[in-house]
Amino acid sequence: MELPLDPQLALANLPFGSSREEVRALLGGAPQLFRRSPASRDSDYWAPLGLFAYYDDADKLEALELAAPASPTLAGHILTALPMQEARQVLLQDDDAMEDESDGAISKALGIGIWSEAGMEGVVQSVIRFSVGYYD
Repeated sequence: MELPLDPQLALANLPFGSSREEVRALLGGAPQLFRRSPASRDSDYWAPLGLFAYYDDADKLEALELAAPASPTLAGHILTALPMQEARQVLLQDDDAMEDESDGAISKALGIGIWSEAGMEGVVQSVIRFSVGYYD
C-alpha cells in the first residue's frame, strides 16, 4: 500500500474523517473490534490485511496502523522491510523536523510514524498514518 504524501488522505481513496461505515465498506470483510487499552475507543482490525483503523469521538477515521502482512510503502520504500535507521532516513528526506523516540520516529509533516519493539536497532514492525493533530 502506497502511503500518500497528502496529509488529508489515510490511503488513496480513503480520506481522514471518513465514517467507520465508509472505512469498512472500502476495506471490506468483517473487522475485529478491539481496544489498545481500557480507556481507548473501539477500533477496527483487519487481520488478513494487517491494518488497524482508529476513530475519534465522532467515530471518524483519525489514523491507520499497518503491520505484517501489509507493506506500507513511501517513496518506493517498503517501510516494514527496513531497519529503523534506514526508515528514519526515508522520513527525513521530506521532514527534517522528524521526532525520534526510543522505539520509533514520528513525522508530523508527513503524518507517518514508525515503530519497532527493538527500538532503533530493530526492523520497522508497524507504521501509523495519522491525521493532522493526532499527536498534538
